[in-house]
Amino acid sequence: MSNTLQHILQCAIAHPDATAITIGKEKLTYSELVSKAFSLAQSIEVRKQNIGIYTDNNVDMYVGVLAIWLSGNAYVPINHKFPIDRLKKIIAESDITWVLASPQGQAFLSEISAVEWLNYSHDEILAGSSVINENFWAYTLFTSGSTGQPKGIPISHDNVDALMLDMWTRYPLTSDNKVLQAFELSFDVSIACILLAWSQGAHLVVADLNGITAIQAFKAIYDHQVDFVVLPPSALFYIKKLKLLAMEMTWVKQTLFTGEALPWNVVQDWKTSATLSKIDNAYGPTEGTVWSLIDSLDEHIEAQLVNGLCPIGQNLATIQCRIVNEQREEVSQGERGELLIGGPQIFQGYVNLQEKTNEVLFEENGIRWYRTGDIVFLNDHGKIMYVNRKDNQVQINGYRVELGEVEHHLRKNIGHDAAVVLAHSHEGVTELYGFVEMTTSSEEFILEAMRKNLPGYMVPRSVFILPSLPVNSSGKIDKSNLRKTHLDT
Repeated sequence: MSNTLQHILQCAIAHPDATAITIGKEKLTYSELVSKAFSLAQSIEVRKQNIGIYTDNNVDMYVGVLAIWLSGNAYVPINHKFPIDRLKKIIAESDITWVLASPQGQAFLSEISAVEWLNYSHDEILAGSSVINENFWAYTLFTSGSTGQPKGIPISHDNVDALMLDMWTRYPLTSDNKVLQAFELSFDVSIACILLAWSQGAHLVVADLNGITAIQAFKAIYDHQVDFVVLPPSALFYIKKLKLLAMEMTWVKQTLFTGEALPWNVVQDWKTSATLSKIDNAYGPTEGTVWSLIDSLDEHIEAQLVNGLCPIGQNLATIQCRIVNEQREEVSQGERGELLIGGPQIFQGYVNLQEKTNEVLFEENGIRWYRTGDIVFLNDHGKIMYVNRKDNQVQINGYRVELGEVEHHLRKNIGHDAAVVLAHSHEGVTELYGFVEMTTSSEEFILEAMRKNLPGYMVPRSVFILPSLPVNSSGKIDKSNLRKTHLDT
């Protein structure tokens, strides 16, 4: 059995009556959580298979995650908010034959795939169990692929244990702490939130994931006085828009911003409400098991910003980092290159995509390395600075343009972070297009402001002003939706 699972079971023994999870009006103690999980695990006769979990955000779903691990299987989240074609691909690529689902979930999935059902039945709670986890995969998540085909990323219990070795030292928690979980189970940060809490006996508070998630997350923080907060930076736009930051929350002791690049002004905005919170910036691709680098932010960070963005910091204890050029040679300090991460947190390869696996993974001196595709550099303070995606650099009229730099000026000119820039090619000509979430400004006003700070080839051809920007299930701006709706027509 993995170290992380052992920690969870030990917490249940040490603090059986402590609250393990709250979702709305539903609550489970650690004793109830583990008993229900063992009971369900006992009924799962298959071993070393991927089992789907229909993500309808109730306590049964979280019991199901633990039960699947205890039964020696891995879970694959089946997010009902995904398009049906994508769900069909996920089920097929994962060879899912069993799904854990509520009656509503069963009705929905029966229309798109022939699978068998595991039932959330806890009528007979077992005091103990002989179920043993056999250290199979912990979970498989599917991320977007450049070809439109979702990429399956299987993460092992060994990968998870390596992550948690750093987390337990960096963020020691007790049963007095409350950890926010405000991410879909199909987004890997949800795993880190669950395990940070349960492996240390803390209270996991799950936000309502219907409606605007950022607002529901704030409500959960405020209503339950959550002291350990994990949020995407873009959540602050919606929270600030409703003037919720005027409400002081001195009980928040630790905040992790994660999932996307972190603008410094987001940190400043959050500090007006969470006045006593330490703030960290957590970075990591799914292929590296949630987080690979973390930076603790303070007032000295402002001098280190690049395009208004905070450092992504320094590697976790079980991660090694290299910054290399196209020939995979390490670059000098201050020079830009691609970030490579290596160590026991790195996955072993994509599901049924060997060619793609070979492109991004390689072994050297016994270490597995992953090519992140992120352009970074090491600053004078020994911290890694994120610049842009490798594929986020385009040629405009012969000039090399970093889309992140254009986005920085667009955000600066509109006064908030709900903005994105896309490059679009038509008949051999590549042009830039901006998208902002606003109701009061005009396109020409925005473009004129950008012309004062950028050369002409970096100014977008046009800016789409929208009442709201679409977001995907991870809470990030959905660029593919914007491209399909406004450019590919």
